[in-house]
Amino acid sequence: MPPRKPVPWINSKAKHMLREDILAGRVLDGMDPKVVYESRPEFQKFPYDRFRANLKSLHERIRKDRDRMEEDCQAYHADMSLLLALRDDDDAPEYSAPDVLPWHMSEAKVLLTQDISDGKNEEMTPKELYATRGEYQVYSLKTFRKHIYQEVDAEEKHKWRSEKKKLRAAMTLNMKR
Repeated sequence: MPPRKPVPWINSKAKHMLREDILAGRVLDGMDPKVVYESRPEFQKFPYDRFRANLKSLHERIRKDRDRMEEDCQAYHADMSLLLALRDDDDAPEYSAPDVLPWHMSEAKVLLTQDISDGKNEEMTPKELYATRGEYQVYSLKTFRKHIYQEVDAEEKHKWRSEKKKLRAAMTLNMKR
């Protein structure tokens, strides 16, 4: 039986242990590589000169990963702050008065959804539909018109997704037979 090939560093238990030691703070950047090398017998299965290079590159990789993680966290917090500011009632959109609810929280949204389900948007122009309810007139015609198109689009997408689910269910049923 031929001798077994040694496990390469990249897949080794030693690399995994070294990474864990660095992340746990037991091996710090700038520590003497010889001290780190001698701290575990698993490390000594690899040549010291390669271990030094591997230690250095592992520190660099972890540093880059931490920097990227920090940038991602900062971007996430910036995005969340922006989202919360947009949803905040104190920061009402430009198109409405300060005491007007955002569209997604208004009675106008509920009524428009019902009117679209009843087909009123196909019987009337947006301007005529806008004039039918006082709840709509709290918002500008431009805003109202935008939400008509948004609701119609959402309803069409919902129907399409529903049909797609039915088709998948039928296909699954046929495959089981």
